[in-house]
Amino acid sequence: MEVCVMQKAEVILSILGERSINDRNYKFERIYRNFFNEDFYLLAYKKLLTTNIAYKYEKKPLDKEVIKDLITNMKNEKYKFLFTSKQEDFGLNHKVSLLMEITKEILKKIYSPIFIESPSAYEVKKSPFEALAEIKKNGLNKNWAIEGNLQDIRSKLDVNILATFLKDKINDGRMIELIKTIFTSPYKMPMLEEIYFSYFDSFLANMTNEKLYYSRYEDQFLFLIEGTKEIAQRLENTIKAYFSAIYLQDLPGRLINLNDQKIFFLDYEIFISSKNTNVQGSCNLIVPTSVINEKIKAFTAHGKAIHCHNRMNLPIAEIVKIYDQEIKAFYQYYALADDVKRKIKKFKYYHYQSLLKTIARKEKGTISKVKKKYLLSYKDNGYYFVCK
Repeated sequence: MEVCVMQKAEVILSILGERSINDRNYKFERIYRNFFNEDFYLLAYKKLLTTNIAYKYEKKPLDKEVIKDLITNMKNEKYKFLFTSKQEDFGLNHKVSLLMEITKEILKKIYSPIFIESPSAYEVKKSPFEALAEIKKNGLNKNWAIEGNLQDIRSKLDVNILATFLKDKINDGRMIELIKTIFTSPYKMPMLEEIYFSYFDSFLANMTNEKLYYSRYEDQFLFLIEGTKEIAQRLENTIKAYFSAIYLQDLPGRLINLNDQKIFFLDYEIFISSKNTNVQGSCNLIVPTSVINEKIKAFTAHGKAIHCHNRMNLPIAEIVKIYDQEIKAFYQYYALADDVKRKIKKFKYYHYQSLLKTIARKEKGTISKVKKKYLLSYKDNGYYFVCK
């Protein structure tokens, strides 16, 4: 792709993005030379100022000598020393951050169609709530599931496999070498891992239809199947064979019969209604009892509600605010659960009692006095009080 080195970075990135969207099979060439363009460093610095905490304290403009040195290093392909270990020196880290930010912006444009369509929704930042809502909708009549977690696989990613994937989209040896250096360095770029797993996502997404549904959120993946045991086993073998062929590792997943087992996904329990119910085949999301019991631990001891010692020195309004945020966040996350009101009732009781005891201990009074003084009540999934 021919572009003038001195063109504005945003113009070049726009061209890359348009080319990628208009031609899914387009191979990008001469991408590496964008690192010779001063404007890419200025754009990277501008983005880092809004996304990187360390940069938010940097008020001065980007030093032109830093850009000059980096361009010289990139032209001579002498940048690997920057990535050998995480540097304590901010100046060296600064250079690494700039190079990684430019790389990220370029790859984002090249792979934008893949990221947007990916079940993991890397680019559109899909929330767990959205992923679960889609599972609830598409899980109708599914009676088998393949669930798994890619977390352990992430520690065994193969840089040569990544390079093979990159060559499908990038025909530029210098650019691929730079990406390989970043990938094997102590500095992490999540986008590269998403490119790595995008082939697995695409393979399963292409199988999706009315009887098959695939979802992945970060490390967790779920493949729902409507069909016989033989069909489910055949699909499982196909998926595992594909995964092993491209990643040279075994797929960390298992086949589950949804007629008699529940699955866990994003801290929800999922099961399909049996033939004996009025909503046969519906996909049900519920709050795991284990989650409730674990949440309660922070507010109880020996089966009774206790005060929170680390909150006693806070103002009353702040104490109530923290408890209020906790109960609302719990409700909001499990809003899709069919049993949220019933399951959370137990947690709410101990949580509310802990709030009362924390204020009572702070004021060296009783729970009844606290309730009378502050008119503390629980309404619409939150705590309300009158500060006197």
